[in-house]
Amino acid sequence: MCSLGGEVMMEEHAGSSVKNNLKLDTCKKCFTEKPSIILRKIDAYCKSCFLPATIHKFRATIGKYRLIKPNERVLIIYVNGHPSSALLHFIRGGLDLPTHKKLRLEPVILYIDDHKLSPEERLAIAKNVTHEISSYNFPGYVTSLHNFINDFNAEPKYYELNNNLIVENLLSNANSKSRNRTQYDDVMEVSRRQLIIQMAKQLSCRVVFTPEISVDVAVKMLSNLSLGRGSHLSLDVGVYDDRDSEVKILQPLRYFDMKELAYYNIFNGIEPVNAGFTKDKQSATSSVNKLITKFVTDLQENYPSTVKTVVRTGDKLMCETTGNICDICKAPVENQEQLSSSEAKDFSHWVSTHIKDLNTRSDYDNKNVCNSKLCYGCRYISNVLNI
Repeated sequence: MCSLGGEVMMEEHAGSSVKNNLKLDTCKKCFTEKPSIILRKIDAYCKSCFLPATIHKFRATIGKYRLIKPNERVLIIYVNGHPSSALLHFIRGGLDLPTHKKLRLEPVILYIDDHKLSPEERLAIAKNVTHEISSYNFPGYVTSLHNFINDFNAEPKYYELNNNLIVENLLSNANSKSRNRTQYDDVMEVSRRQLIIQMAKQLSCRVVFTPEISVDVAVKMLSNLSLGRGSHLSLDVGVYDDRDSEVKILQPLRYFDMKELAYYNIFNGIEPVNAGFTKDKQSATSSVNKLITKFVTDLQENYPSTVKTVVRTGDKLMCETTGNICDICKAPVENQEQLSSSEAKDFSHWVSTHIKDLNTRSDYDNKNVCNSKLCYGCRYISNVLNI
């Protein structure tokens, strides 16, 4: 009985494999052409069907929430690689449509220099970014993330990409004061968002497009959970971030994976800007973010629905929008009236380091006043940002 059952299961599995192979022999949309790309190991598309479907997915994402008013200025955040190059092409193609379905917005491109590379590499990238943005006839600007971190409360400076001042800005030295890679990544992420908000206001843009793709959203969701930012997870990984009353940050590529955008660029003859420069030399165990990135990508390799499931779960999350606001990330601070897990952890740490003051609760309350304006995650990076 056992051997017979095993044979039947093997036959059924073999039959399903044959059916899957047959499905991959033709495009799943037109059922006639041979596929040019296979996504998630199960979805086969020919080039003629793939390109319109990709464009429709992008337009459906930005049109679903109706955040953009006609002819409004929109800030586009540029990051080296396939996502940003595809995003610019999506926008340019939408603006050039002769029909009533054309995009009605005025794009403004912002390139953020993060000082991760050598001065020579940053300068080479800046020149290539300038060339690509100019080819689409979009206005472009550049700003420095590290300069903003060093003076977090000051108004950020920016330059036009075709201005010679960019050379001096890119070659300036800036060092992070963080002690470990996990803290460094967290500081960069929080500061980057705040810089984007301030730059959007300076450039008179009410809506911002960022080039995060599905795996970025999934990694960010799991990383923020591990870093104590779970209470406002919906703001960090949701379709759009509306914690600022004046600026909304939208992720129009959140349902794309890298393979989709890479093939989109290949089919359209688009060469990403110096993608080789952006290769991260840090090991997978150098930080929480790198470790989770490896975990998600490895899991996605064997289970193609992993990232999609995590992203869709993030779409359903909600958080409280009332109460105190964190001075750094601008997200709601946990309710201090109730004993939360972070409060219990802080109290346990305080008790273990203040043995002589065990009989005085007031000392702990006074000590905790300075942290009441910061969320749990930002308390551990406040020293880096001088707050």
